Amino acid sequence: MTQRSNYIVKSLGCLALTTSLFLGACSNGDDKPPLEGERLSILQLTQDLKQERSVIPAEDFKLPAAWGNKNWPQAGGYPSHALMHVSLAGTQLDKVWEVSIGQGSTDEIPLTTSPVLAARKIFTMDGDLTVRAFDTDTGKELWEADV
Repeated sequence: MTQRSNYIVKSLGCLALTTSLFLGACSNGDDKPPLEGERLSILQLTQDLKQERSVIPAEDFKLPAAWGNKNWPQAGGYPSHALMHVSLAGTQLDKVWEVSIGQGSTDEIPLTTSPVLAARKIFTMDGDLTVRAFDTDTGKELWEADV
C-alpha cells in the first residue's frame, strides 16, 4: 500500500469509529419514560391561580424585631438574600455624599461587581479592575489597589 492509501484507510477507520460513537450515544436502549405518571404543563397550572385574600388575618400578622444592618457583604445583602426586618429608625434617607468609583463599563470589561459594605467602609471595583475603599461617613477614598 502506498502512503496515500494508508492515509485514506486510517481516515475511513476514524470516520467509522466516530460515527458509531455518535450513533451509540443517541439511544440508551431503554424506551420507557424516565418517570411514571401523568404529565402536566406548568404553564397550564398558572392559569388557575387566584389571589387568596384571607390567608393571614391582619390581626395575626406580626413582624420580627427590627435589627440594624451594619454590613452588606455581597449583592443582595447576605448569602440567603433575606434581610428580614431592617430597622430604619433614626436614619435620615437623604444623599450625604457622592463619589466616583472609577472607570465605568466598557464593551470589553463590564462592571460585574456590586459594592460591599463592611466595617464602616464601602469597597468597590471599577471597569479597570481597581479596588477602592471609601469611608461611609465622608465618602473619602481610603485606599486603592489595581488587581
